[in-house]
Amino acid sequence: MDNCFRIGFSTPVIGTAAAVDGNNNANRSVKSPVTITGLSIANGATFTLRWVDASGSSSSGMGIDDFSITACAAPSITSATAGANPICANATTTLTATVTGTNPSVTWWTGPNGTGTQVGTGLVSDPVGPGTYHAYATGDCGTDDEIVIVTGQAAPNAGTNGTLTICSSTTLTTTLLAAQLGGTPDPGGNWTPALAGAGVYTYTVTGTSPCPNASATVTVSVQATPTATIAYSAATYTTADAAQSVNITGTPNTGTFSAPAGLSINTATGQITPSTSTPATYLVTYTVAASGACPVYTTTTSVTINLYVATPLDCATPLNFSSPVVLSPTQAPNVWYTDRYAPNGFAISNDLGGSTLKHSINAADGEGLRPGGFNTAFYNTQGRKYDLEANSATLKIKLYVPASWATSNKRMAGLWGTAFDKCKRNISLSHY
Repeated sequence: MDNCFRIGFSTPVIGTAAAVDGNNNANRSVKSPVTITGLSIANGATFTLRWVDASGSSSSGMGIDDFSITACAAPSITSATAGANPICANATTTLTATVTGTNPSVTWWTGPNGTGTQVGTGLVSDPVGPGTYHAYATGDCGTDDEIVIVTGQAAPNAGTNGTLTICSSTTLTTTLLAAQLGGTPDPGGNWTPALAGAGVYTYTVTGTSPCPNASATVTVSVQATPTATIAYSAATYTTADAAQSVNITGTPNTGTFSAPAGLSINTATGQITPSTSTPATYLVTYTVAASGACPVYTTTTSVTINLYVATPLDCATPLNFSSPVVLSPTQAPNVWYTDRYAPNGFAISNDLGGSTLKHSINAADGEGLRPGGFNTAFYNTQGRKYDLEANSATLKIKLYVPASWATSNKRMAGLWGTAFDKCKRNISLSHY
């Protein structure tokens, strides 16, 4: 029979020969909805429900009430699109579907027909990146699946931010900046602003639509280069000169000193000692160790040590006692060295208007109080000597003594010298 569909059911009333009340709920049976496929009923057409007793008996009866028929349409996805397509590879978009049918619902998946990973429920998906997705529709009368492909455009990569410290003597270049970017930045980008020492510099890589430009920064700081220079108070000294300190101008003052062999130099302070140096010209080097971004730094100065040659003492130009005299326990040029026993005092004084040399002794240095080897009368004479140039013929001195010495009738002070004849024999000269 054309357009027929079998619906089976069981009556709730069995074994009663008389008529029953169909309005009594006890005599009623509700049939769950069934789906009939392949049935086509035109608008305004008449259709027939036929009941057949499965037992073949003619003594059964049935009443039909509250019957309804509802047309059911299979779900159909009429469109499935991406909000933006293509998108940048590191961006996301949402997918939107339209669907028809009876009681349809839509879910979004990475595989067909509800397989793979679910990426949303409803007509609009969750945000998704580039890839292949499926809109999967279910309804009362079937399912439907529609594919959506989201294309990704490669995003530009400028790397990650970095920092750079350079020495002030170093020229800033894009190569130095690029080496401080993190990650794997794309080549061919641009640096801004113009390179000019300390500052924040931006590296920009132009993106291809729809991707925006990418950028990263390098923050540059500058470490000051050492600027120290060195010099001594004079460029030339003699072997008779005392130790000489070095003058450091600029920074830093934490370097070390060096010079060729022959120059007596303190490598920590730079002080030179001409009297123990070999006569020559030396290049003194001041070295500052590498620090941070700055390499080893050196600066130099030249100093000449000449052999001391004494010059005759011109009596018209007396010894200058305006500056401290140089004392020594042993004989040396241009020093006052001990003769017999060192006096208690031997220094420049402001007495008598200044620029005088004051020689004094102390009772504590008396004969019985001096150290062993110096406790004879010979060491009661206590003084110092100063070597004059060869061929010196005369000595002059202005000797000032207390007035009270005039009546002491003792030798209280005096001047003496040692001379040599042509045979270099020692001749003592003295005057008291």
